Amino acid sequence: MEEQSILTSKSYQRAKTNLKDKLKSIFLDHYPHHLIPGYNLHSNFSMDDSDLENIIEQYQEYPYHCDLPKPLLPPAKVPRNVLNEEDPALELVTLKNYLNSDKERMKDYYLKHEKELKLIHKKDVKWNRTKNIIIAKVPKYVADIAQIIDKDPDPYFEGVYNWYYTGGSVDCVQLRNKNILLFPFMGELVCTPVDNIEEFLWKPQFEKAAKCELNGSLYELKHTIDTSVVLGRYKQHCNFYRLSEHDNKCNLTEIHTQTSKIPYIGADLNSINTNQYCLVNVERYVTLWDIVKM
Repeated sequence: MEEQSILTSKSYQRAKTNLKDKLKSIFLDHYPHHLIPGYNLHSNFSMDDSDLENIIEQYQEYPYHCDLPKPLLPPAKVPRNVLNEEDPALELVTLKNYLNSDKERMKDYYLKHEKELKLIHKKDVKWNRTKNIIIAKVPKYVADIAQIIDKDPDPYFEGVYNWYYTGGSVDCVQLRNKNILLFPFMGELVCTPVDNIEEFLWKPQFEKAAKCELNGSLYELKHTIDTSVVLGRYKQHCNFYRLSEHDNKCNLTEIHTQTSKIPYIGADLNSINTNQYCLVNVERYVTLWDIVKM
């Protein structure tokens, strides 16, 4: 009787379905197999040779709790025109797509009129130097391509998404058992305590907040547990900020800057040695720095 009840249970039926049935190849062409819960990859698996209780244990319904991420929404009373601005993370990608389209258009034009256009080599270009400028005579299509290339805001960037924003520019730090939220706003880095008002509602206390002027677009914030130092990654430099509290209010002070001619795309702090940190640039070099030994 007990075995018969197991055979008719939902867990057994679920196990039986997942162990025997296969997904259609058309489905697997569009979705990876690891996205299918319980999908069986053992094509020669025999359910008759396996232990029945073991199958049931693997396919029973376990109680669990899922807490989904909560979006940071703008205030409801913010005017509509404020919310209509373009996403900063898409600006560079959009502009680069326009420039690449112009380059391809010029290349196609040259290939269609290759016989008509005059071919020019670098060694044939003659440069005339004056007091303030350098002039060279080149065909119009060369000048047009040079003008497009000159408009490129970031020659290093090549991608379908803006990987400068990898890591996120919103961070939450624990300071004396208080939750401190850090985020960039209107050219300033803001740190403000947040209180848990309801079960899923956190309210910032802006009357106790502090701010520090930003030196450009802030792409990433990093901190380590039990430290008051925050690392901010920009494009051409990284800044260190010290977070403190005085008279029940936050204080935020810039204490160190590390510059670079090559754009940074990643940064992190040493969780053991608070003086050390590492930076990654677009040329795929990882550099370990020490504030004390610099």
